Amino acid sequence: MRKLLILSCALCAGILMFSLSSGTAFAASAVPVPPEYVYNPKLGPRHDFCTWSSDEPVINNKQLKRRTVDFRGPCARHDLCYDRSANKAGCDNQFKRDLDQQCDFTFQGDTTGYLDYCRGRAQAYYAGVVAGGTPGAAQ
Repeated sequence: MRKLLILSCALCAGILMFSLSSGTAFAASAVPVPPEYVYNPKLGPRHDFCTWSSDEPVINNKQLKRRTVDFRGPCARHDLCYDRSANKAGCDNQFKRDLDQQCDFTFQGDTTGYLDYCRGRAQAYYAGVVAGGTPGAAQ
């Protein structure tokens, strides 16, 4: 039992050190940022997660507290899909599924309306890429 506890503490410390050294800390996520994704806004819109939208939008239930959902993973995966494929509809549809999955994960068991608000925000992000996204070579 003691060895397991020591191993667990070492693992947690390693994750914390990675988060601190990389400058990026990621919360638990159903749709994580892929390891091959390069976050560097100086490289253009395919390297800044959700570009003109918030990476972690506020989900506001007026009767309760404000909460956020982490859309960095879905946005990063969508960027990579656009870089690798000319199938815009396929990339956009997977993006919507990833956004919804992240909402489901973040607000699992919710009975107060957060999940519905999150799904509405996901629909808005999806509509944005359907209207303006361009797959193909990295920009």
